[in-house]
Amino acid sequence: VAGDVFEGDVNLYSDQGDSPTLGSFFRLADAATSQFKGNINISTKVGEVSEIKVEFARGGGTAEFNGTTAQSITYGGTLSALAIKFGNLHMKNSSGLNLNFPATVFGNANMQFGVIQLNTADSITFYTNATVTNANDLSYIDGKVIKRGKAPFVFPIGTGGAYHPIGMSAPTDEGASFLARYFPVNHNLGSVADIEIVKVSDCEYWTLDRLAGTDNPAVTLFWNSPFCRTDYIKSGFEGDVRVVRWSGAQWNNLGASNLQVGPAADGTDGNLTAAGPLPDAASHLLTFGTIVPDNAMPIDLLFFQATPAGMHVQLQWETATETNNDYFTIERLHDNSFVAIGKVEGAGTSMSAMSYHWTDTRPLSGRSYYRLKQTDFDGRESYSEVISFLQTADSAPYPNPGVNTLFLDGISFGEDSKIVLRDITGRTLYSSHTAESIDLSAFVPGIYHLGITTNGTVQWYPIRKE
Repeated sequence: VAGDVFEGDVNLYSDQGDSPTLGSFFRLADAATSQFKGNINISTKVGEVSEIKVEFARGGGTAEFNGTTAQSITYGGTLSALAIKFGNLHMKNSSGLNLNFPATVFGNANMQFGVIQLNTADSITFYTNATVTNANDLSYIDGKVIKRGKAPFVFPIGTGGAYHPIGMSAPTDEGASFLARYFPVNHNLGSVADIEIVKVSDCEYWTLDRLAGTDNPAVTLFWNSPFCRTDYIKSGFEGDVRVVRWSGAQWNNLGASNLQVGPAADGTDGNLTAAGPLPDAASHLLTFGTIVPDNAMPIDLLFFQATPAGMHVQLQWETATETNNDYFTIERLHDNSFVAIGKVEGAGTSMSAMSYHWTDTRPLSGRSYYRLKQTDFDGRESYSEVISFLQTADSAPYPNPGVNTLFLDGISFGEDSKIVLRDITGRTLYSSHTAESIDLSAFVPGIYHLGITTNGTVQWYPIRKE
């Protein structure tokens, strides 16, 4: 059939009767454009069919999916020999199309509106002369994409409302086959890299696997800053970005060529091709790196914590690296809004660990909530996680100040309770899960911090030894 408009669901049913060895063959949108506004449901008579082929636009037509709600192509049986093939495919449904089995494309996939969503184990394969047009943040393939043949190709992959393709140069082998995927998460492989790479992206990566052939193409990575992290690749520093590959032990610099910034006018997206072909390997894990600190995120915050300091609250934090870091603003929650209560100058640009502290001399009664606002020299801002601190006089240790013994018999301990006593440097002097008292006789006079964890909540007490 071809040239039709299917307003509702299309149900394809196969029953081969007395000839179970024969396959079933359906051809839709064969030589003209057919519009599908509903779902396509494929089913068979149990035990009667050995193979099902469903081909869209085999004769040069186009299968256009333009429903107003999410559409799907489903098969309700267990038959493994199920082949779904598209000549030309046109996505015009902003709600998307779901596939629960592999599919192939031989012609053009026009990705105008809507995401094609695949199951984790499935893929869409583009054959030698297959092409993709108009892929964008509103229309891409969320899942595995395979390209066969020796034509250059940009894999139309993405996830989470954003298009994140990876491109490859033309293989020389007609039998070449590559599979690409995109992951919008931290690779958790660290940042050990070739000496010229000072920073490696930790918010996204791609994989490119060679399934067949011996080719090692050059790759092109595309960045889309708003969907990764604010100020991910800074405008004006795109020329310092490199393609990097995980070797199994460190990130290797694959260089850069053919830099293209845009189409966004502010430079928040673009693409970059590696300087040469990939090394000879079957699998590749790739992302962006930079050769200058200015293109890195402003700071790498190692920790941010609050501890007691007498009747005050000591806020401490440490950074691993900093880039153009002007200053920190300490903010505390008050009446459901964070307000600035202090400021600490930053280190500018530093590739070594830096430690900071600030004391809240007027903490709020009960629990206080804090966060850091980091501001770089051009006014850009980023925020830390929110931490909390609780100081209470109920069931407090006594006597305080004390001399030799600190009694805890007024505190109720549970199975998950923990007691820790630290000096002003943070060094742990005593720890236990329960105790009626703590012997202080061996400790020098001064201020100590006693932390008691009960039901997942830590209460800190300033303890003075005389």
